[in-house]
Amino acid sequence: MIALTYEVKLPDYSLSYLINGDNSGLTPDDIATIDRYMDDYYNTALLYQGDVTVSVESEEGYFTNNPAFGLACNVYDCVIVILH
Repeated sequence: MIALTYEVKLPDYSLSYLINGDNSGLTPDDIATIDRYMDDYYNTALLYQGDVTVSVESEEGYFTNNPAFGLACNVYDCVIVILH
């Protein structure tokens, strides 16, 4: 099995949705923004007939002006893996 690995700074508000599929507390705009960001990863996984997983690597979040998407916010260092 081969894995493509990407290290990203994901907004803390997106993690429950990305890891557990729980969109409670998110607005429709939040969900659309997260889905747009993840589209390339999901499309790559489809190309290789693989799966996408998101995991949190850092124990504590921190504030940054450069999250993977959206405005400045609290983020966690995460890894997105595409297994194929």
